[in-house]
Amino acid sequence: MRLELRAGAARVAAGVLAAWTVAGPLPAVGAARTTTPKPVACVPAAASADPSTRIVALTEDGSLKLEDGRRFVPNRIVLPTRLEPAPDVANAAARAVIDAIAGRPITLSRTAPDRHGRLTGDARLSNTSDAEGDLAALLVFAGAAYTAADAPCAPPLLALEAQARRARRGLWARPGAIATAGDPQAMGLHRGLYTVAEGQILTVGVRRERTYLNFGETWRQDFTVIVPTADFAIILEHGHDQGQGNGQDGGSGYGGSGSGRDPDVLRNARVRVRGVVREQGGPAIMVRSQADIERLADRTGSEDRR
Repeated sequence: MRLELRAGAARVAAGVLAAWTVAGPLPAVGAARTTTPKPVACVPAAASADPSTRIVALTEDGSLKLEDGRRFVPNRIVLPTRLEPAPDVANAAARAVIDAIAGRPITLSRTAPDRHGRLTGDARLSNTSDAEGDLAALLVFAGAAYTAADAPCAPPLLALEAQARRARRGLWARPGAIATAGDPQAMGLHRGLYTVAEGQILTVGVRRERTYLNFGETWRQDFTVIVPTADFAIILEHGHDQGQGNGQDGGSGYGGSGSGRDPDVLRNARVRVRGVVREQGGPAIMVRSQADIERLADRTGSEDRR
């Protein structure tokens, strides 16, 4: 799944600047702005940085190959790999990378090696501000990557992801980008992978340490979302506010008269959940924050799907 980046491909920086820095509806790529945007507080401030380099390929392990041969994994996002059950998702993401950053110089910062010998860290387009050139934001906005919901600055990235999903950009144009939570066989293929899944909760089981949101009748083989019982109300009562909680993008949040305090209120609810799929009797995702799960407004499917 290695695609060489070509000069002259389309760029999305203008749209990202507006979406990343101002509240309200996110403008289309290149749309005129009527106000001067202010960088949001969580945009990473510049730190000691490497000399500029260029991304020349998206590799099969979900890292970005640099022109000097190093591999780079941006913080706060997850790029699809060759292990994706639907290969067209990874291919679409690779094309979106080309469209977003085609050979443009980038500056790395806060880099450190991971256990695979790849660099991890932050990056921005060279000669831009942190707000308008943030590489993670550019890739999410282009539909090239998933947002890592447990990472710093997740809320604005999730808002950019929602815009890309509604516009069906990049990987979001492929049905396999959102896994079907009610299909245990399909969810099993995602074991070990960061996954965004949607489905209807059939039953809720509350135990002392954990609460189980079951998407099938046989919990030992069907997909389950696991929430620490002690944190259930904190995680699920209000949901997260990325525009999905007000009827946009199919989300409705969990607010209102303590609705999130009773786990049973989630029976038959449709949700979108994200995280790494693990084996817990059947495939499962452990929810650790409000950003990991959101309630969808409709009962038949995400409004993102058409």
